[in-house]
Amino acid sequence: MGMNTKLNQIDARIEKLKAQRAAALARETQKEQKKFFREAIAIGTWLKNQHPDQWERILLTIKKQESSKKPPPI
Repeated sequence: MGMNTKLNQIDARIEKLKAQRAAALARETQKEQKKFFREAIAIGTWLKNQHPDQWERILLTIKKQESSKKPPPI
């Protein structure tokens, strides 16, 4: 086996490992995002059930903020 062939195999292995690392990082990021959203839903559900008056006030505040964000003209 020539030196060039061996270097090409090493380069191919490095690229494969980089792809595996990127995929693992993407999976971890996705797990963290899912955990965040699950926690946010649990907190929102608790707030809605325990303090419905505050829940309504928060919703109105959010809706106000969203309505003040006008889309740019086309």
